[in-house]
Amino acid sequence: MVVLTAVIIVVGVLGTLLPVLPGIGLVWLATLAYGIVEGFGTLGWVAFGLITAIGGLALWLGLRIPQKAAAEEGLPWQGQVFAVVLAVVGFFVVPILGAAIGFVIGVFLAASAKERTLAFEQTWTTIWALLKATGVQFAAAVAMSLLWVGWVTWG
Repeated sequence: MVVLTAVIIVVGVLGTLLPVLPGIGLVWLATLAYGIVEGFGTLGWVAFGLITAIGGLALWLGLRIPQKAAAEEGLPWQGQVFAVVLAVVGFFVVPILGAAIGFVIGVFLAASAKERTLAFEQTWTTIWALLKATGVQFAAAVAMSLLWVGWVTWG
């Protein structure tokens, strides 16, 4: 079970960099399955609680960082909703990077409706924010993985 869990966790960590799979969710589910099959124990419950907290925070930050950047650049909430809708469409139309591409195009189109010059600046800021959010999610997935390794090693 340890090897299978480790493989799934590695795929999840990579999924934070290449959004083919739900990276944070996959790491969390792998640790949950490990706990159910192998037993949690006291250390396991503590580790799993921390894994859950880190995962939840990473998911929230993954959404909040780009949204906040777009809002700070002056994109109104209607434009942000439009960008999210295009992200969902992009997710289904373009494999792997469709959601990010859709979101960026949505920000650009929404910002272009006001002023084309600002649209490029807002779009660049959004791309940078998406990269930061990806870094945060990657770091969180690595931290979650290390907690699991500690749980397996000392639990």
